[in-house]
Amino acid sequence: MIILIVGAAFFYSAYTKKTTAPEVPLEFQDNHAVNLFYEQGCVTCHWVSALPDARGKLGPGLDNVGDRARTYDPENNGETYLRESILEPAKVVRRGFINGMPSFEGKLTEQELTVLVSWLQSLKKSGVEREEKS
Repeated sequence: MIILIVGAAFFYSAYTKKTTAPEVPLEFQDNHAVNLFYEQGCVTCHWVSALPDARGKLGPGLDNVGDRARTYDPENNGETYLRESILEPAKVVRRGFINGMPSFEGKLTEQELTVLVSWLQSLKKSGVEREEKS
């Protein structure tokens, strides 16, 4: 009986840890885009150096993704490419990756999508810019 209880506790703990979304780091709590990135679960699949819980390996790393998007979509400053990558991830799958990303069509408002795309465009190789409070 004790083994059963310990086993159940172990599995519950592992399940809770895996399914509980990490909290937004204090220094980024005023950044709407970073909050969306955590709320939508992006941190579990994507890597962003400045975000401690964004260490996923399933999706591409997002450091410098704005520059990469601009090379794929120069006429729109990478915006169309990033929007499509979020709303229609199966449309373009880059070499070396398997499309495991769900579509966020209908899961983000137009305003949230705009905020997230703008933030992605601004990502640098080793950092995330903090929003300045107005």
